[in-house]
Amino acid sequence: MFTISLQYIQNFILLLISLIVSCTFNKFHKQSKKIPKTIWTYWDDEVPISVVKIIKEWEFLNPSWRVIMVTNNILPRYLKSSELPANFYDGVETSQYSSDIVRIAILYKFGGIWLDASIKLLKSLDWVVDEFNNTNIDYLGYQMPSFTTNRYKPVIESWFIASKPNTTFLKQVYKEMNKAFGRRKQYVKQVEKYVDLQKIPENLKDYLCIHVCMQVVLQKTNVNMKKFKLIDAYKDAFYLHGKFNWSSKHVVEYLKTKKFFENENNMNLVKLRGSERILL
Repeated sequence: MFTISLQYIQNFILLLISLIVSCTFNKFHKQSKKIPKTIWTYWDDEVPISVVKIIKEWEFLNPSWRVIMVTNNILPRYLKSSELPANFYDGVETSQYSSDIVRIAILYKFGGIWLDASIKLLKSLDWVVDEFNNTNIDYLGYQMPSFTTNRYKPVIESWFIASKPNTTFLKQVYKEMNKAFGRRKQYVKQVEKYVDLQKIPENLKDYLCIHVCMQVVLQKTNVNMKKFKLIDAYKDAFYLHGKFNWSSKHVVEYLKTKKFFENENNMNLVKLRGSERILL
């Protein structure tokens, strides 16, 4: 009679558990290298009709994506107080800079794509996923040529950020932004002593503190620029603005024409300014 010893059964169970754990880990590890199909945005007040319209367009163009609008009321669902500056809820910062630090914290934790509610998408964001899947990048975004003098450390925009979770770059950017939280003027003044802020406008350095913090990380840490794909904003998001000499009226009028959809199908998105969002 064929018998199976208890030791044999125990060894078999241990082997089976080991295989399951290994497969689960490998699957998780493989998934962690991908960018999740989640679109994040933030609004801290009553959402205007123009913004609702834009977000509806995102959902229409991206049916397989999750679109999450973060508000102050639901922010604790995604970020614990320990994952934000200690004085985040004390009203020491503007809503704009609070939004900036929230986007970095959320993308570091979850990954995905952050879009400001002023982004008009012209196509599905699947092209971003394809870019991540077909390359070895961790970050995809836009850079501003007019702010940049060092092409090896370009000034990166913050209204569109696509990132894998848990990247060193976003971790370091958050660290710098936390230092500046509630004291941006002092932070920028100190940073200017050892970081080249290139052509970030003098009167906007406090407002664009996230740009400043990114420059600190790019210039003062070991950032592998091969992990970045940065698109010239003037060739996509601001292409129409340049074409019409930054006339909001003409940009919006052209966006509504059949000619636009026939001739500009190589564009991914348009970054709308306040006046353009209202006119549209």
